[in-house]
Amino acid sequence: ASATVFIRSPGTGRTWVGRGGAHRSEGFSEDFAIGQTAFTRAVNRAILDAVGYGDESADEVPTVENLPGEHPPEEHPAAERLALWQEVRGYLEQRTATKGQVAAWLKREADIIVGQQLLDQESPPPGVSTAILTRLRDSLSLHKSRLEGAL
Repeated sequence: ASATVFIRSPGTGRTWVGRGGAHRSEGFSEDFAIGQTAFTRAVNRAILDAVGYGDESADEVPTVENLPGEHPPEEHPAAERLALWQEVRGYLEQRTATKGQVAAWLKREADIIVGQQLLDQESPPPGVSTAILTRLRDSLSLHKSRLEGAL
């Protein structure tokens, strides 16, 4: 799904455009959530541009999957998937996050229930796609940066 949003300042008449997209490969549990997410991302982009915060938000960071109409994603080799998982486990070992927090993130963000004991395994838990692993790794990296910035 894709969305385009226009916002206008009533005082100056200046306008901003926000565009957003979402794809089922991101792990949505309901089809309607895809359109809602695309719309939310478009609104967020327009507002961020209007207030002068032009950096990409977490939702805008490119993912490994393409949106509809683009070329289909290439298959990810097992080595890349394993490397992503090792990065996630590294954040757990560094105590950037707890296993409970990671399990809660997977439930909240991807609607995937993963027992904490599966987070100790050498390979990613079943049902966790490469795209979800990438998002999880990026989320943990951002969380670590915020923790370091607070010190």
